[in-house]
Amino acid sequence: MGNDFGLVVFDSTHAAIQTQTLLEQAQLKNRMLTTPGNLSAGCGLSIYFDLADLAQITRLLQQQQVTYRALYQVHKDGLHSQYQLIKDEVRG
Repeated sequence: MGNDFGLVVFDSTHAAIQTQTLLEQAQLKNRMLTTPGNLSAGCGLSIYFDLADLAQITRLLQQQQVTYRALYQVHKDGLHSQYQLIKDEVRG
């Protein structure tokens, strides 16, 4: 995963763990991490993923009715990150 990546932000720890399990079962690269301070989240956990998998991940989350706060595209340049909202608050 390079300087651009995706980030799913959650309101609940349960949804974050469920998503990580789903992505691992689908053999999609991911990593759980703390949500960056400038993004709002209820549980403080996010899933980092490869943008090449965006369509597959959004489809999987929709099929499994996973609730998440937001989906972002992140561009990292050194210590600075820019966040572009892809999808806002989806309720399962």
